[in-house]
Amino acid sequence: MKKRLLVLSAIVLIMSLCLAVFSSAEAVLTLDKASYTVGDSVKITFSNATGDPNAWIAISPAGVAYEAQGNNNKVWCYANTGTEQAGQTTATEGSVTLGTVSLPAGEYKVTYFPDISYGVGTEKTFTISEASNPTTSDTFSVTLVAIACMAAVVILKRKSVMA
Repeated sequence: MKKRLLVLSAIVLIMSLCLAVFSSAEAVLTLDKASYTVGDSVKITFSNATGDPNAWIAISPAGVAYEAQGNNNKVWCYANTGTEQAGQTTATEGSVTLGTVSLPAGEYKVTYFPDISYGVGTEKTFTISEASNPTTSDTFSVTLVAIACMAAVVILKRKSVMA
């Protein structure tokens, strides 16, 4: 009888440890790209999440705690709705899209917050760059050369007509 009780206690202990290990696993975040341009949308896919209806996802500058940043340079949404309005359903996996229009170029992080608090679950970093200026591109230089060539042809044509 004591032997059975000891074996049963060991089984319960092992199962409790397994449950603790698996339930403490962090959410997994993936982004559709490693870097973005100001104004791009960031598609964030999450899995292995808590499923808390108040879990939320945010983009904010890297290296600074979310709550320490005030209202500047950050965007967020609830994981289960993809909006700033909480829903009643749970979401242990899914995706949300957040815009970067209001964010300046720099290093950012996506953070999964597993409940209504600021308790950080998982973070993933990425870069937002300034949009390139198409007027300073190679296309602009080629266009200037083409205009100069056409002007030269017109001038040479006029000289040949006058001669």
